Amino acid sequence: MKRTVFKLLVAGDASVGKTTLLHRFIQGEFIDTTTMTIGVDFFTKKLELPNMTCMLQLWDIGGQERFRFMVENYLRGAHGALLLFDTTSMASFVSIQKWNQLLRRDNPGLPIILVGTKKDLEEYSMVGDYYAKKTQEKFRMIDYIKTSSKLDFNVDKAFKQMVQHLLKTSLTGWEDVEYEREKKMKNLKQEAERLEEEIEGIMQQLFHPEVETHVKERYDTLREKLDEINAQLTALQQD
Repeated sequence: MKRTVFKLLVAGDASVGKTTLLHRFIQGEFIDTTTMTIGVDFFTKKLELPNMTCMLQLWDIGGQERFRFMVENYLRGAHGALLLFDTTSMASFVSIQKWNQLLRRDNPGLPIILVGTKKDLEEYSMVGDYYAKKTQEKFRMIDYIKTSSKLDFNVDKAFKQMVQHLLKTSLTGWEDVEYEREKKMKNLKQEAERLEEEIEGIMQQLFHPEVETHVKERYDTLREKLDEINAQLTALQQD
């Protein structure tokens, strides 16, 4: 089964619900209060898809302006981002433009999904779906999704839609190095076992008084191959 890693950013103003959204997605639970993220926080989540395992590296980007200098280096190398605003806060909606500029500063084509949080507080909503959708289209984002971490509404959908988009557009992430290393070691060990069996069979012929030259040459060749494989295995084990 193939393994793929995606680095995803979760960004937006302070108190829009980034950490709460991540906690619901990762733990499947709603937390009513969270500690404000200073700088960045990091989480992982494994998604099992048909014939593929996706490991998500999720970066919770702190929203406070005074910590902005701390987060910019963490934006590099991202494959996609969820940009959140609080549907009950017009200020967080207005901030979408500056967040879009920051997220796409080094990668103008970075895939972004616009996420409106706190759907459970619709009676206090200050941002209509029409304006949110227009903003998503204006900044060429993938989609606009309204969520509620409290009600567990569309939380999984937001992340899974991003992953599906990345897979569809062939942004297949980084290969899981550990998986590839183990796979290579397994193949080398199997080849070493095969060589050892053949060498053992040839050694019985070497003690025969009339052993032919080609048998000795074959033995030397197999020993060289086995030594080379053992050296590769040692190097991989030390990585």
